[in-house]
Amino acid sequence: MSEDKEDIKTDIIEVIDKGMVRKSLGEIDAFRIQYRQQRKEVMGQVVKQGLHGKQAEDFIENFCPEHDINDTDKFTATTLADLSTLHAGAIIGLGITEAQLDAWLEKNP
Repeated sequence: MSEDKEDIKTDIIEVIDKGMVRKSLGEIDAFRIQYRQQRKEVMGQVVKQGLHGKQAEDFIENFCPEHDINDTDKFTATTLADLSTLHAGAIIGLGITEAQLDAWLEKNP
């Protein structure tokens, strides 16, 4: 290996050792990962059914016991936060079309 490549390799190892990569990527949210499929499922249902506000919140809360989600408050809060920033580029896996998303967004009070 050339001296320049060796220096780069050493720099990369130092960055990883100092935890800089972890800091730049942020902490892993185990809760979001654990319930990722359930969050996608319920978000798709909320959009398809045209639910907003309290109706969406109640629907998500009722979804939790049916899907063995123990921390209903946290699941509901994270799902509502995700719904509040939902856009066409993030609908993959929700089982909805862009037209359904647009219709849901237009009905948002």
